[in-house]
Parts: sequence; structure tokens; C-alpha cells
Amino acid sequence: MKSKFTRRQAITRIGIGIITSMIPKWIYAKDIKSLPNNKVTYLNPETILVNRGVSQQMDKEVFNSSGGWKLPFRLWTAIGAGQADNNGSSTLGYLLIEKTIKKEFPGKFTLDVRQKILQQGGRPPFKDDFHYTEANVICNDDDLATPLTWEVNHSIWRANTKLDFCSFTEKGELVVNSDSISVRISVNNLQHPDLRFSPGTELTSDMTLIASLPKMLIEKGNKLSKHFVMLEKLRMRKDNHLLFRNASDDYVSINFGTLHKIEHRGDGILPFDYWLDDNGCPLFICTLHNAFIYDLKAEEKVEQICLTGKRRQFED
Repeated sequence: MKSKFTRRQAITRIGIGIITSMIPKWIYAKDIKSLPNNKVTYLNPETILVNRGVSQQMDKEVFNSSGGWKLPFRLWTAIGAGQADNNGSSTLGYLLIEKTIKKEFPGKFTLDVRQKILQQGGRPPFKDDFHYTEANVICNDDDLATPLTWEVNHSIWRANTKLDFCSFTEKGELVVNSDSISVRISVNNLQHPDLRFSPGTELTSDMTLIASLPKMLIEKGNKLSKHFVMLEKLRMRKDNHLLFRNASDDYVSINFGTLHKIEHRGDGILPFDYWLDDNGCPLFICTLHNAFIYDLKAEEKVEQICLTGKRRQFED
């Protein structure tokens, strides 16, 4: 029995050792002094900085939260971050969002979205294989930036050639009746069954939610948290979602200034943490080991990866 127990103990210790070696060191690092409230959690602005996913100084354009704006993000993944060679961290794409307000459409605004995600398993890697998305969405200027009508174009590229058989166009609209709310969606002009919701249901999408965040910095009382149903990619229904301020985690970063935290939790998604500056401009969107990082040169950097085929791991 003793030898059997010893073997089991040895195997257990080996297993724990292997698992521990796989965990990024920043998750349990104790020498990082500038984390929000001295907490070591998943990705946040300081752990991204420690692992050189963002430059020490961030260049920004003027951001008018109540007017039109442009938000450029670089998608960065921290897989392997904190380990000896940090061999998994990379820039994998960009996300560009532009808000436009037109006087002829009072109470509404338009979001134009462009996103390019490089395929990690492509041939050659990080170069010619990618998923490209373009979207135009008209939103209500309400607490959740509710989408009203939209068109989304998805295209898959392999070896810099568009694959028509897996590229498509989606169109949708929100229809509000006295007894119900419906979302009508068509794919390549083929109508899909309507999504139906009870009257009064609060709706938004992951493509538009970001436009609602600045208001939360100045709201008080009940509006500090918002319950809603999310249309993921303006298509898939996700119930029981909550967006809320977490002011207890707000902090002053030496590199990025004052940062305010908003959290998004709900069924069928990973947790999302949004970090906004004093003007309400989102600088970091963090979820598990991925982050969208505000970067005025996001598109340029990603296109450089596509041009050279060389992975971009670190920022200066």
C-alpha cells in the first residue's frame, strides 16, 4: 500500500507541476504593484503592459462621447504570456468602429464596423488567411445603443483568395409591435425565422454595445446596471445579460491615466471587462486571454503582418 500511495502521490505532483507550468505567470505574480486594487486577475491594462501587449505610452485622438467618433482596436492574445519565451502572445487582427450622427435622423446614429481576424492555423501562418467583416448598423441613441436595421458582410479568405462558398451577407431589422418585438434576419436574401421577444425587452448587440458605455460613467442610481438580451453578431440570441459599473476597481494607471471599469456578464459568453478613460473612451476590452487594445495604428500593424508574414508579438 505504501509504494502504491507513493506512486500515486508522485503522479499527482507531476500532474500539478505540468498544470502549474502552463498557467501564465502574471496570473499569480506577486511583484506587480500597479494592478487595480492590487488584485491579480485575468487580463487587465497592467498585465497587458507587463507582457508588452501595449506600448508604455498610448497615443489617442480627441474623443467626444456624445458626438461622432472613431475607435481603432488591435486584437491581441496573451496565450503563453509570462512564460519564458512568451511564444504564444501575438497581434491577431483589428477592429475599427466609427459612429456618425446625422441631423436628418434625430435620436439615432450609425455605426460602421470593420474587422479583420487572422487565422492562426493558416498557410503561411498569420499572412494570407483571414476572416473579414464589414457592418453598417443604424442604432437608437438609447441606454443600450439598440440596433434598428443592419447589413453585415462576412468573407473568408484563403491564400488571399475570397472563398465565395463561405462568404455571405446578412440583413436585419428590429420590428416593434404593440404585443411583441421581432428581429427579422435574412442571409443572402433568404429569410430566416423571426426572433420574437416579449414587449419591453431590452435588446442590444455585441457590435453596438460599445457605443452605450460612455453614458455609464455619468449615470447614477438604477442606470448603473442594465439587464438585456444580446444579439451576438446581430444574429444569435443570448438571454440574461448584465452590464454594470464596477467603480471599486477604478484606478489611476501610471501609463494610461485614470481608468474606469464596466463589466459585461451573461449566458453563453465569456466575461468582458471594459476599461474607459475619463472621457468615456474605451481603451481596453479584455476577455479571458484576449484583448482589444486602443491603437491608432491597429490596421497598419495588421496589414504589415499580412505583407511580411511575420508574427507581431511585442509592442515597444
